Amino acid sequence: MKQSMVVPKVKWLSNSWRSFTKWVTGIVKWLSNLWGSFTKWITPVFCIGAIMVIISVVLIASHNGIFQAAGTAMLAAGLTIITTTLTSRESISQQFAKEANITRKYTIYGPLFIELKQIYEWLDEARRKEGPYPYYIYGAGGEPESTRYSHNPIYPTFLQWPQFKEDYRIDSFTPNARTLLNDVQRLIADYNRAMGATYNPAIVTLTPHVEKAIITWMESGSFKEWDKRNSESQTWQSGPEHNWNYILKTSLAGTDMSDMSMRFTTTWVGPFRGLGWLIAGDGNKTALYIQGGYNTQGNMTGYPPISWLEEIINEAWPELDTLQEIKEARVVAEALRIRVQEAEGQLEAGIRLIRDQYEGGEPHV
Repeated sequence: MKQSMVVPKVKWLSNSWRSFTKWVTGIVKWLSNLWGSFTKWITPVFCIGAIMVIISVVLIASHNGIFQAAGTAMLAAGLTIITTTLTSRESISQQFAKEANITRKYTIYGPLFIELKQIYEWLDEARRKEGPYPYYIYGAGGEPESTRYSHNPIYPTFLQWPQFKEDYRIDSFTPNARTLLNDVQRLIADYNRAMGATYNPAIVTLTPHVEKAIITWMESGSFKEWDKRNSESQTWQSGPEHNWNYILKTSLAGTDMSDMSMRFTTTWVGPFRGLGWLIAGDGNKTALYIQGGYNTQGNMTGYPPISWLEEIINEAWPELDTLQEIKEARVVAEALRIRVQEAEGQLEAGIRLIRDQYEGGEPHV
């Protein structure tokens, strides 16, 4: 019975001792910080002023009128020295703070803000179906293997923060800002992987519809008539439809219809950036973008009619729109958009604070 009572008592004493030592450690740390804050203001001139104040108090306390008068004069001089020293030190500190923060604005916060703003605009436009989702955002990880050698400059980048966090520039950010920017980087890597995961499923889903449409086109009376006329003619015909017919016929040479259709689909989804519009959820703009891809191919003036492309996309749309990989990419993209907006807002607030405090406030023009 006694032994059972001793155990709780020992435990209570142990907890009490730990609480006491923790309290003492806290007091020592507080006093150390207080002393550190005090000593940073101590300079030889400050010490002289403090000594003069102490001596003046002794002189004023005496009953000798001459000493009291001298003490009063010394007190005024000592207080002036102390006040001037503190004011000068604060002025220098503010000047250093101004220079440091203006440097941060133009070399750290500004470049990072520009990147975040561009990423947000891409994602927000895609969310509103006014632009395609970027296939990847370069610099955060998770990009396609091909970007190891080169990346498409049209896509947004996230290069600044991964560099800042690896060196002394990380001290320009608060712990909360670091956490937020790390979340943004993680979500960008997730976004890149999610977008990459949609590539093959989209091609596999779309290819049969492309093959069907090409077969129907090449079996049509107008194509056969063109083919006959083109074979008999000794002069080169021109025009988008002629050139498109020529592309189809030459593309089929030496291969089968399935392989040709797969090549077409891969080009539409990849280099012509149709995938971004598919994930944004706009089939008609996907078709328009694919047609635009042909228009940018140098001297190649042949391109498929927009109505033909729209028919292919619309026919495949129920399958494309419900692909699990595309659904997941949209979810990740929205989570990233929200987080990027938070980070952009914090940086913008910091940049405006520096402008208002150190650069004269809002512009007049």
